[in-house]
Amino acid sequence: MEASTIRCVNKADVERMLQTGPYFALRSIRCEIREDLLILTGSVPSFYLKQLAQTQVALMIPSMRLTNRIEVPERDMSSTSDSW
Repeated sequence: MEASTIRCVNKADVERMLQTGPYFALRSIRCEIREDLLILTGSVPSFYLKQLAQTQVALMIPSMRLTNRIEVPERDMSSTSDSW
């Protein structure tokens, strides 16, 4: 791999990217880096946002393995206003 394609990224860089982006829900996501593994943790309200966080980080550091441990709380379907 060429030296120009290697990017040195740390925990602060990843969290800063998520915290300054347009998606407010991603601002609470945290990461941990262990050698070549990056672990995302936190909670977001939808699976879309979970995937979005993973995709943004993967594009930022494609050379690292990524584990997505972001949680999406279950929605309480009994409180919906729809009635059959």
